[in-house]
Amino acid sequence: MKISVVIPNYNNSSLIAKCLDALINQKLEGNHTFQIIVVDDGSTDNSADLISDKFGNNINLIQLPTNQGRSTARNIGAKSSDTDYLIFIDSDCIPTDTQFIQHYLNAIQCGGGLIFGQVSTTGNSFWDKLQTDTFKNRKYEFEAGRQWAYTTQNVCIDRKLFLKVDGFDLIFDRHGFEDRDLFIRLLEAGANVTYCETANVIHDDCISLESVSDKMYKAGLHSAKPFRTRHPGYYSKTLYSKIDAYIHPSFHAIDYFTWPISKILVKYSHCWIECKYIPFTIRKLMAKCAYALHYLHGTVESRA
Repeated sequence: MKISVVIPNYNNSSLIAKCLDALINQKLEGNHTFQIIVVDDGSTDNSADLISDKFGNNINLIQLPTNQGRSTARNIGAKSSDTDYLIFIDSDCIPTDTQFIQHYLNAIQCGGGLIFGQVSTTGNSFWDKLQTDTFKNRKYEFEAGRQWAYTTQNVCIDRKLFLKVDGFDLIFDRHGFEDRDLFIRLLEAGANVTYCETANVIHDDCISLESVSDKMYKAGLHSAKPFRTRHPGYYSKTLYSKIDAYIHPSFHAIDYFTWPISKILVKYSHCWIECKYIPFTIRKLMAKCAYALHYLHGTVESRA
């Protein structure tokens, strides 16, 4: 069996080298093989040069002339391969051991067609703790039957099935819902889904309240409407639907008063986000309120 590891990259030269180092050193049993496909999505830093100079013939590098979004990059990488299975990981995710791909192979041989891997962190900062909570919640959602509520940070998919559903939908070319939309379509196409905890990656990105809030705002502005329209039953089961101004028109008034507060929380987050004197549960609540209000504001603007 042959597997392709597809990695979209945009201006992430500082981290993708760690990811590729870990992948190149993978050990597979038997006659199984793998290839690494990096799709550089119009980076303006030195990512493409770094990747080419350091990793050369060990990877397949596809360079897009302009930034076209992660969905496009992943689709191009998947279609360029000739393998049986696809592993999608992000450029800021680092496999934790040399058996990472083998763990997925073991799950495939047990009948998995859509296999979710583990995402974890190693630090003890506020964002490490918050991400750990998020990862635990995703696993809880999975075990509760909401198998579409996961992430493409670390996932393995039968390539034929991926192509059958036409891969990622490019309508989700901004942040948000492109992963859930794909997983729903794969499940509806009959994918046998499983979870492989041993296929673990460390998420090593530099996160801030500003970056998370901006992503949530863009998800509300650009991605909420097509996902809500296409998958109303699924969307209604998410917390996003509870803060969507399209579903709750009265929230326009709430947004009018809370949007300034949200911006203040983000602007001065450096004052409280890592403050050890404020209990973690309080800081977590404040952070979640900030980016929830950014999502709400995005849905308000999408109606304008």
